[in-house]
Amino acid sequence: MNIGLYSFETLTASEITLLAESFKKTIEDDEMYVYSENINDKTLTERKSFERMLQDYQNGKIETIFFKEIEWLGDNNIIRAKALEQLLLNNCSFLCAFPKLESLSPEGIEKTKRYIKNLYKEENIVDKTLKIT
Repeated sequence: MNIGLYSFETLTASEITLLAESFKKTIEDDEMYVYSENINDKTLTERKSFERMLQDYQNGKIETIFFKEIEWLGDNNIIRAKALEQLLLNNCSFLCAFPKLESLSPEGIEKTKRYIKNLYKEENIVDKTLKIT
């Protein structure tokens, strides 16, 4: 299984190596592709690596998207919620270790939708209707 590893911020070589080693123990992966915005800019609006990762997923280059922590999706709750929504809207297979979120089961998808709503709620956006049903 080819894995796409996404991070909003820069990953060090040692972080990537540790993650690759942990994948070998839990998921029998063929290749790991790293997608990082490689920037710590808090006002980043264009997410070229995220878009490239989605495109690679849709083209079959990667089969599962992994991010270790929810913070890897962005620097605030709104960015994280929008990224999770986009993954669900594109029917992406993804796993997040902390908190445990996934799109591999109907229960996991429902849990992720509730998590997205809570992220918006924390930002006082209570009337947000998710595009995903």
